[in-house]
Formats: sequence, structure tokens, C-alpha cells
Amino acid sequence: MRGISGAMAGLALVAMAQAAAAEPRAEATGNWAGAAGGGFHFRATLDGVADSVTLVIRNGMDGVPSAAAEPELVVPEFALSAFATNRLEVVEGPEGSTLQVVTDFADETGEGREVVSLRFIDFQFTVTGYAFRLAEYTDGGTRDYGCEVDLLAGKVTEDGRTRDLPAMDLAALNASSWRHDAAFTRGWCSAGG
Repeated sequence: MRGISGAMAGLALVAMAQAAAAEPRAEATGNWAGAAGGGFHFRATLDGVADSVTLVIRNGMDGVPSAAAEPELVVPEFALSAFATNRLEVVEGPEGSTLQVVTDFADETGEGREVVSLRFIDFQFTVTGYAFRLAEYTDGGTRDYGCEVDLLAGKVTEDGRTRDLPAMDLAALNASSWRHDAAFTRGWCSAGG
């Protein structure tokens, strides 16, 4: 009997570990229209996969969709998770709700924050903003770098200098093509800081 009890306990531990792994790293719900509540309801989750997180969004007409509902957006490698904490925030504004994917990170070389802002515009999950702050540790102290991108206004402010982005239509801002390094690979922010 002792062997069966030990095996059952082992299976129970495996089942609990699998259930914990299935829990989303972060979750937020809201209505894309904001406090007025006239738009689609949504449930957004960040699910951990190795050193990155996958963004999943489900929309619903009659209320917040269940976690089992079919997702309308799944974006692997949306943000990094190694040496980081990821969370979702919903910010209410005059034009509706903005979903923010916030990543705070730190390691022996520095610490910082990345924020990707999304809205549901014309039936598309649209990246509307990006902000990156880094305090890099150096021999002489700390070197600060910042890059903020307002995609709807077409402006980038990098280390205090503002410049225009090339004209982009909404399709170019579709969140389905976003990856954790998109702002840098697209040239909005400079990799060297």
C-alpha cells in the first residue's frame, strides 16, 4: 500500500504543478469603449513560455469572455520575461480603454521598464504607444536611456529629442506582428541608446 500511496502523491504533485503552469502570468479585463461600456468586453492574459510571454486577447459582446473562449489574438514572444515581472494594466481615457503590457526588468547590468500600449481600433488590436526606460550600471554610476513612441501622433522622443516617424497606416500597427524587440528592429528606438 505504501508504494501506491507514494505513486498517488507523486501524481498529485505533478497535477498541481501542471495546474500552476496553466495559470496565466497576468490577466486583465475591461471594455474597449472604457467606462461607458458600449464596446467589446475583453479578457487579456500573458502566458509564460521560457524567457518570453505570449499575449492572448479574447473579445466578447455580452460581457467579459471566459478564459476558455476562443482567442482573437495570440502573439508569441510579445514581451521578455527573463529577469522580469510582467503585468497587464487597463487605462481608461477619453477615447476608450488602453491595454498596457508592462515589463519591469533588472539584472546585474541595469534595470528598467517597458510599456506597450494597445487599443481596439476599427476591429484591429493596434499598438498605439511604446515606452522604454533603462538605468544601465556603469563604472562611474548610472547611464539613463529613454525612448517614448506615440504611434498615433507619429512621434518618437528618444533621450529628450523628438523626431517624426514615417507615415504608417493602421495595418502597419497591427499587434499581431509585435515582438519584444519590435521598437528597436523597426528603428523607432536605437539599440545603442
